[in-house]
Amino acid sequence: MFKITLSGVLMGVLVAALAIPAEAKNSLFGKISLAPGFQPALGVVSGYTSGATSLPAIVANSDRLGNKCLGFADTAPDYIMVLQKDFARLRIQVDSGGKDTT
Repeated sequence: MFKITLSGVLMGVLVAALAIPAEAKNSLFGKISLAPGFQPALGVVSGYTSGATSLPAIVANSDRLGNKCLGFADTAPDYIMVLQKDFARLRIQVDSGGKDTT
């Protein structure tokens, strides 16, 4: 189980994948649409990921620190996030409850 908290107020890191528009038609858990100044409670989603697709088969074999990218996922995204306008700063936080996310 994971929980993602998004905040448009705090300085943070924009995940590179969000900088490139993707065209996912369907997601497993739903769609979240955000505009600058959104209420923080509207930016919280939760769920889990699993599936039969090997992550190294669809992403790089290692992360930016050289750690192996292991695990399995579904080919459909868990959520689709739509940013209604450009954000000067957007922070994405994942709370894995202290469990390994690989």
